[in-house]
Amino acid sequence: MKHLFFCIGFACLLAACRPTISPLGTAADYLPPTELLRKGVVNKYYLHYNSADGYNKSTDIRYHLYRLAADDRLEITTYDAGFQPLDRRLTFFQDHQQIVEQQEQYWQGDTFPATIISPVLLNWQGDTARLETQTTFNQETEEKFLLRQTHRIDSLLDNQPAKIFYKEREQHYHYPEREDRRFQAQIRDTYLKGMGLYAREMHVEKEGIVRMELVEQMPHKTFLKRRAAAPKRVGYINPANTMDNGTAFNICHPEERIHDYYNSYPDAGYRLGKRGLEAVFQEQLDTTLSIGVSGYLTYRFVINCEGQAGRFITEEADLDFRRIEFPQPLVQHCFNILQGLTDWEAGVLGNEPVDTYAYLTLKFRDGVLLEILP
Repeated sequence: MKHLFFCIGFACLLAACRPTISPLGTAADYLPPTELLRKGVVNKYYLHYNSADGYNKSTDIRYHLYRLAADDRLEITTYDAGFQPLDRRLTFFQDHQQIVEQQEQYWQGDTFPATIISPVLLNWQGDTARLETQTTFNQETEEKFLLRQTHRIDSLLDNQPAKIFYKEREQHYHYPEREDRRFQAQIRDTYLKGMGLYAREMHVEKEGIVRMELVEQMPHKTFLKRRAAAPKRVGYINPANTMDNGTAFNICHPEERIHDYYNSYPDAGYRLGKRGLEAVFQEQLDTTLSIGVSGYLTYRFVINCEGQAGRFITEEADLDFRRIEFPQPLVQHCFNILQGLTDWEAGVLGNEPVDTYAYLTLKFRDGVLLEILP
């Protein structure tokens, strides 16, 4: 039934908008209607991550903009939860294959184009395809990327035609002054009639599972309105309105260069990990302050390049995610515990320690601290 939700607003256009001959070839049936693509269509996804040990979980948001450029090129741009572009591919279709003509990634306001070695992203009728690229960031970090389609099946999902692509992905990052990193993943992509990419399941070796689900489809104009109305940044913290305002905490780089904790390697966060945090709160939490309390108490903050934490603010909700106010003595007490920690680890991008946004959520039920998220 989920597909009916996405069709609201588009259903009346599906039959009328699709031209007799599409430049998308076989793929046309599994992408949004061609006439809509000329104006641009955006898919919104929830991105769920579960670590290999099942201990760490998180959810993020991604947007994919599909737009038909120059009448025969399909442009696919990925945006993060803050509506910032992450990467872009310009593709065309030939002999039932989707071929990458241009590919680039975006970081800190810069654009990094890829050298395309093998160009086939998807084979819409055959089993195999191979996309191989190489990208250099800031003349230092080098990424070698390989995506192999191993087979394809035709299927039905909610009684709608679907194509399922099975892929293998390899990424190799070479850093000039630290150990190289390699990632291998098994991917299953599902394309649903009239929708584009509908779902993705990716098993990353030794890391965990990433699942991506389509939750909304909108015209490009709607996406642009949301982007224009969004806050300065989803994770932005106003330094003038923090619990620790007036302390000596400083960031190392300009405001616009504060990254998200998960965009670095290693991730920014508490050096002793989630179990270490749980041990701290088990030892230091005054449970008399949380009697009868249920809900999510979230602290958002910044970890600077020196591994210091500051700019703490809170977001408070009940167990149904409705906004509430926690008892102020409990909020202050938990803040004091976090502010007293010294084992924070800065994120690293390339060879450079960076400032990062981070958060921790304390989940209470009937006065008991059940878990610390993410």
